[in-house]
Amino acid sequence: MAGERVTFRKSGCQLVLDGCALPIGAVLFLGVAVLAAGGVMGPDPLVRLFGAVGFGFFGAMMALGAVTTVARGTDDRVAEIGPDGIWLPGMGWLPWSEVAEVRLDTIRGVGSGDAPVTVGYRRLGVTPADPAVRPGATELAGWAMARAYFAFVRRIAPRLRLGSDDVSPFSAGEPELSRTDADRLIAEAGRYVEVVDAAERRARERAPRWAGGAGPAPPSTELSAAEVAALDAGLAPGRAPRTRAVASGSGLVDSTMLGTAKPRGTFGPPPRSLISLVARLIPAAIPTLLAIGFPVAALSAGGGERIGWFLVLWDVVLATFIIAALLPFVGEVRRRREVAANPVSLEVGPDGIRIPPAGRVAWDHVAEIRTERAGFTTAFGDPPLERWRLVVVRASGSPLDRSSAVDSDRIDARFDDVLDLVRFYHPVTETG
Repeated sequence: MAGERVTFRKSGCQLVLDGCALPIGAVLFLGVAVLAAGGVMGPDPLVRLFGAVGFGFFGAMMALGAVTTVARGTDDRVAEIGPDGIWLPGMGWLPWSEVAEVRLDTIRGVGSGDAPVTVGYRRLGVTPADPAVRPGATELAGWAMARAYFAFVRRIAPRLRLGSDDVSPFSAGEPELSRTDADRLIAEAGRYVEVVDAAERRARERAPRWAGGAGPAPPSTELSAAEVAALDAGLAPGRAPRTRAVASGSGLVDSTMLGTAKPRGTFGPPPRSLISLVARLIPAAIPTLLAIGFPVAALSAGGGERIGWFLVLWDVVLATFIIAALLPFVGEVRRRREVAANPVSLEVGPDGIRIPPAGRVAWDHVAEIRTERAGFTTAFGDPPLERWRLVVVRASGSPLDRSSAVDSDRIDARFDDVLDLVRFYHPVTETG
């Protein structure tokens, strides 16, 4: 009923799981860290160091989470929203007048045991107007450790989508709630206050970095004087308000901003060294040597016709291994030829989006832009990472009415940075 408070709760199974899994996990990880430091996992100093630090780090994170969970007791509430305010764990009840901002955050974390597969978790974040209203010490320490871990992983694997640049001090949503309940939570908050989409804000704030048409500068939380001036001009009083669908995390960027900053970017495939091409031949080297060396040695030893048919069969079998080993090399050569013929894989600008070999699509002819999972990268010598696909669906009746797509490993920039630029002009629906 309108005007009543709506309470969102954890399921009983989730409540039991949180109360048991975190303490048990903390004890196990910290125990392994102690054993590793004591040399049980091996006497090598590096093994002892990495074992103690690695298991100890995650054990400490779980211990902090366990302390927070125990402090909340048996309270199964995830959030409570009404016309007079909002309640979140650790924050307590705040009237809407004491809330500085409500926004939709997305935090990408590990989604299954098949790492590095990740999944995005939507969170309804709240920033109190009073800076004295802060999370408890254990929660602050836990988030600090999580941010440090995300930063470390992104440094060693920049193309891996993990974590978030910034999060609200208090939040609720997935995975404590199902996707349906998370939609209801976001929609319920939107009845009383504006829910700011963090992805849109990030795109708007970072767009001036692309104004020159070059690639983005390294992510930073600080803006230059020119960028601040551009944002101030774009957000000047009198601008028409934007319309957004906060439940789905999409919305149109203020078209008046386009008169202030017209960012554009041109992307090509990441450079591939000649060494990586030659290295593709290594798997075929051993069966090739065996196919040549063994017959030569056998015939030199005087085997004659007695082993002639055996040698033919030997070479036929090895030929299948050689062909299988050469297929990746042939594929790499084909990809390099495609890159040479089409050095541009994506163009984004105020006049539209282009994914070669298709032509440019004006923004008013775009029906949808979405991301999809596309398997794993296969760069030789690099660990397999999640590959993402950017799909552009043309509006019905537009020229060349069909979809076109480009994979993240065909773009020489971080996928999230590219999404920032695209979101400046058009909403992006994230799947997965």
